[in-house]
Amino acid sequence: MENANFWDDPNNYSLFMLDEELDLFGDPNLGSDLDLFGDASLDLALDDISLPVLDYSSTIQNGALMPSPALDLPSGSDISDPVVSAHRDNVFQIPRSSDVQPQSSLWTQDTPKDSIPQSTISITDRDESPSSTTSDRESLKRRIAESVVVFSATSDLEIKPRKRKAFSKSRKEEVALNRLIGACIQCKIKKNACTFGLPCNQCIKRAGSAALGQVLCMRQSLLATRFDHIDLFTPWLQSVSKDVENSKTCPPSESSYLYFPGSNETPEAYIKVRLIDFELFGRRSSRLIISMDYFGASISEVPDRRCAIHPRDLPSIRALLRIHSVNKSDAHPTTGPFFGLQKAVRSFAEAYCENPEGLPLRTLLEKSLRIQQLFHIYRFTPLMKSSMQSSEEEMLSSTILAQIRHLLVEELIPLEVQMFSALENLIYDKDGIGKQNPLATWACLWTLIFTYKEHMVFYTKPLSELKLMREARYHLNKHIYNTLTSMYAALYKTTSPLTFDWRTTEISDMLGRDPELIRLFNDIKTEMYWFHAARDSLLEEDSLFKSLVVENESKLVSAHIKAAKKKGIL
Repeated sequence: MENANFWDDPNNYSLFMLDEELDLFGDPNLGSDLDLFGDASLDLALDDISLPVLDYSSTIQNGALMPSPALDLPSGSDISDPVVSAHRDNVFQIPRSSDVQPQSSLWTQDTPKDSIPQSTISITDRDESPSSTTSDRESLKRRIAESVVVFSATSDLEIKPRKRKAFSKSRKEEVALNRLIGACIQCKIKKNACTFGLPCNQCIKRAGSAALGQVLCMRQSLLATRFDHIDLFTPWLQSVSKDVENSKTCPPSESSYLYFPGSNETPEAYIKVRLIDFELFGRRSSRLIISMDYFGASISEVPDRRCAIHPRDLPSIRALLRIHSVNKSDAHPTTGPFFGLQKAVRSFAEAYCENPEGLPLRTLLEKSLRIQQLFHIYRFTPLMKSSMQSSEEEMLSSTILAQIRHLLVEELIPLEVQMFSALENLIYDKDGIGKQNPLATWACLWTLIFTYKEHMVFYTKPLSELKLMREARYHLNKHIYNTLTSMYAALYKTTSPLTFDWRTTEISDMLGRDPELIRLFNDIKTEMYWFHAARDSLLEEDSLFKSLVVENESKLVSAHIKAAKKKGIL
């Protein structure tokens, strides 16, 4: 049939009439006079019907359909008048039979009647009136034309969205309640349907148990978690600072130098301040000092001087950060199994922010580092010397301690608001965190996790007289710590930057192809290995972190190594 002369062969009708004893569909002919559409037979001769010729040229030019085999058409045919159309934008031009020339039919007029099969001749030899034949002929042609359905696969018509099934009354109440209380962090990040309850079904499945799922399932935002509860800091700091400012200050009695222990003997490691005589209301002759680390605490008692920093000599935040940065390698106490990994992440984040290439989310990472430094200064305040050359050092008085901490809190709270708002906008964005941002987001989350974990350790061993207040701050720190852990677990459940291959161009571009940054990030991989080895020493308060972050990271790294060995890379 691929030969065009096949259609001009007057002797072969096997395509249309399979057998005299069979009908058009190859079934035995039971003598019923039904046509193709199931109606009564119209008793028409095939050679008396002029079938319309379809023109596909306009459709092929529009690229709507694939071109079909070309048929030989007479040059005088007019194919511009459509008979029917499935749609006004998607239609083949079908000519009317009155406009088609006689020689455009499937059989030419000079075909000898003797060559037509006997079964066909018997149909045409029947007697019928001309008017009935014409009417039936037009009816059949109209049926054939109406049976042609044409559509375009590239139509630009707007497709109506599929209608959702109406909710039942109970389901409507459940959806309304979920919208009122909001989805949990895990479901919001993963774009899953969050069921009503605490915990939701997704969090129970993710955590593996209802008890751990209750810790994981958090519906409050990070910003609300931080500021809708009690304050992390001592509330009387502001009142002490105001008392010093409003008091009748006498002339400064002496000068002193603030510094952090372990600093180098350089002028950049000291801040000179002038002291005044000031006695705080309810001051005692001595005060308690708590030294905390991951494994325990030590409490000592030191004398408390009656002195304060002159209000005009209060150090700036920049000056405090300067003397802290000079001693940053020694100022951080041990945090148990977190210490090596925390130091590696901090070194990488600082190098990332100092890179001149303008890497993604550098401002966000700078804010997280600044929050970490301010929290550390708040917990481990500087010491005091009478001169830079003096070997005698003393602890700050309770008044000076309150003055410095108040400066830190005024800087910290607006910074936390900006950081948490920007982080939530990035994580909850409908398009995700972006292809260029996973590494910087990863470093931000690790930095914040270490910050609030270290501050949580600060309140682990409360004093007897401040037990309730310190316990409340401890649980608030733990809640923020678990919230950040939940965010991290939702974002990096199936992949982790620790599995990136920095030898590829695409991955090395994320760090500006800086060999120093790549080296520092590989140091994180090494420290993460030792951190996984010491995960059994994690405390009970780290159960969520251990289950969702440490164990999941270990599985991802193991799967990555296995895949690399299978490909022959390792």
